[in-house]
Amino acid sequence: MFDANAKATIISTFSEEKRVDTKIITAKVLNQVEGVIMNECGCVMQKACIKVLTSDYEPLTHTMSNAKGEFVLIYSYDEEVILIISKEGYKTVVLENFCREIEVTLTKLTNSAVLTGRLVLKNGGEINSARVRLVNNMVKKQVFPDCDGFFVITEIPSGCYQLIIDGNEYIKTVLTINICNSTRTYNLGSLIINKVNIMGTIHGIVSDGEDIPIDNAVVLLYNLDMCIVVAKTITNKEGLYFFGNVDVGNYHIMAYH
Repeated sequence: MFDANAKATIISTFSEEKRVDTKIITAKVLNQVEGVIMNECGCVMQKACIKVLTSDYEPLTHTMSNAKGEFVLIYSYDEEVILIISKEGYKTVVLENFCREIEVTLTKLTNSAVLTGRLVLKNGGEINSARVRLVNNMVKKQVFPDCDGFFVITEIPSGCYQLIIDGNEYIKTVLTINICNSTRTYNLGSLIINKVNIMGTIHGIVSDGEDIPIDNAVVLLYNLDMCIVVAKTITNKEGLYFFGNVDVGNYHIMAYH
């Protein structure tokens, strides 16, 4: 390869003598891989993406197959590389130790869809203890959103479904979802949900002076703000008592036996 920085020289008079030094620069090592992408029926596939990575999965270059399913990749790297071939609706193929000329067959993904969305509280806040179910007569799928409300349901056959959102703290929400193209990804976007106005609970153990649980003790829930007893219960043999659906307020527990 010639030196790109070499200067031109002009002989301007008869018998003029000049010295011109130049260098031959070693060309970069170039490798290449070319081939054809086809489907399971033997038909060529256009717009499949082919990417070359190092063995550490660092990207080198990529290209797309043409109308004849053909591709050529030329890259400057002389160590082991990995080839990845991908097309929407087909399984990704990963090749190692491949030849310079290859023929790749892509396999169609199973006939199922993916459903995604995000739960959002009407008044803001983190999502806790929510669940999302997708059900019909044949399919029952359940996932739990993350703290930001994102959820993904995979491998959904075509059909009509109910999307049910509920949980410890949330009002039940039911939506009708029609999956008519089972190779697609369906994005529901943001789904607004509301919290249930859940009251508090109070429980504890009633025991004697020697810490022995007392069975059948009478326990009263006394509201200090209203100066009245608002609930009564009896302990079990483990001395356990429990008050549910307790309104916001200040309370005192009184136990008798």
